[in-house]
Amino acid sequence: HYERVKNDVGSKDKLVVIWFRLLCERSEFMTDLVLGSTRPKHEHFFMGDKDGYKIITHQEMRGLTASDPTFCIWFKKDGAKTRHICDIRISYTADDRKNLKNKNYEMLPQCLSKFGLGYANVWILWTSCQILRLTNSDRIEKELKDYRDMLAKSPNDSILFNMVQEAERRLRDIHLREEEQGKDIPGDDLVYTKQFLALSKAELYKMKSTFKSINFDQKGRISVDDFVMFLREPLTMSPFVKQIFALSSQTNTVPILDAGSTLKAIAIFCMLGCSEMLKCIFAWYDIKGFGYIENREFLDLLGIFHPKHRDDRVVRSLKNADLPVDGTMSFGKFEDYNRKYPHLFYPAFRVREKMRDKFMGLHWWKRKLAKYEEVRKQVQEHDKREDERENR
Repeated sequence: HYERVKNDVGSKDKLVVIWFRLLCERSEFMTDLVLGSTRPKHEHFFMGDKDGYKIITHQEMRGLTASDPTFCIWFKKDGAKTRHICDIRISYTADDRKNLKNKNYEMLPQCLSKFGLGYANVWILWTSCQILRLTNSDRIEKELKDYRDMLAKSPNDSILFNMVQEAERRLRDIHLREEEQGKDIPGDDLVYTKQFLALSKAELYKMKSTFKSINFDQKGRISVDDFVMFLREPLTMSPFVKQIFALSSQTNTVPILDAGSTLKAIAIFCMLGCSEMLKCIFAWYDIKGFGYIENREFLDLLGIFHPKHRDDRVVRSLKNADLPVDGTMSFGKFEDYNRKYPHLFYPAFRVREKMRDKFMGLHWWKRKLAKYEEVRKQVQEHDKREDERENR
């Protein structure tokens, strides 16, 4: 259940490799990382116990002999943080550093040679703790729409006019950046999918074969609409499916829908439970993470799931629903609606079940989720024992 960082960090005398584990529990996300020395008088000695950090070290990196490295890693898990570390890389050359910087990785300041290791640097990639997030362009488009609506009501307001112009400029800039940075590497996505789901070669081949059964262009890519039709869903569900693919993109853009990015999105989305699904749907409109959305956004969402409210059950639910009088809806109220009227959000769950059925089958996913739950409990028990041992 661990993934090895591509390059080692050792010296000529020792091979040192960093491993990390991919997890889905938010409470287990790593939200800070500090490199330190195990020698108290070292310039980079760090003691983070009092600040909630935990240490990762090795018995052969305590500097007991002159040739031994003096290296340790301090990490923190803070559920209140809005971002966490999702990947770790190592750079040795200027080309490595340039490549990682272009992919939005952040370099930790200390060179590993300071600790008796190789002349290398550690890089980390941050991602949002929200399960589902909008692309940068989608955010600005929503802002621009709001500003234009306000300007239409007050056409002589110079401040609103300038806000519209500024949002239009930001939208053009972000489109250019997304065009440059928004290309996912198919090979990396396939490796991620294989490791995330612990797939055998035969299972990965089966998933790729299912993707190939979709009509795609000469470069082996599909559109969101192609995928929606493959699921036999109405095209009105395309905006929702678009966000599923945005979920798997490290660059916050909707990725190119090739085999790698498609299977990566399916792997992440199909592992979500009921509670996480609701958070995904809610976060689609709760862009800034305030914990509430507007009533009109709630109705817009239902308009996507139930076009023109042709479903009689939706009409009856809306008549019976007591929408908040202040015009905003909390996530608790959102969950309450799902309990009272489960058919309101049923189309989102239907998409997930169709994706599971098309790719590997419902029984396969049921077994995979059961296995994940079993391993998660084992890991929790192991960590609990480790904490008890450290506190003795």
